[in-house]
Amino acid sequence: MTLNLLATSIYSKLSGDSTLTAMLATTTSIYSIRAPEDAVYPYIVYSLFYGGVLNINPSDLREPSYFIRAYATTAKVAGNIQTQIATLLHKGTITVTGYTLIASELTEELEGDEITDAGRSIYMRGGVYRFQLDS
Repeated sequence: MTLNLLATSIYSKLSGDSTLTAMLATTTSIYSIRAPEDAVYPYIVYSLFYGGVLNINPSDLREPSYFIRAYATTAKVAGNIQTQIATLLHKGTITVTGYTLIASELTEELEGDEITDAGRSIYMRGGVYRFQLDS
């Protein structure tokens, strides 16, 4: 499935960057869909946002978008992590087995904050990244 291949490629791209992983609680603080309850801040979560097969030509042309975001105890740290993610993915390269990357771009930037049950502020900074792939 293309989405599994792309998700694996996103993880590899993010986890393979030492500048980015140095900003995280651990080198494995990158999670698909959601972080575990006991995850330590800061960390990254990525998940499919929208998109799929375009059905405009005979090939397997796809355009999925992923919501990739950082969570941290300060807005500055979350923002710094998001900046590094954008450096890696916006107009960057990513290898997806069986596909050619046509484009990788940041299309939306998002931010938010929440108060945990323990009364702690958590900040989110992230973006929607669109990937165009063809087989």
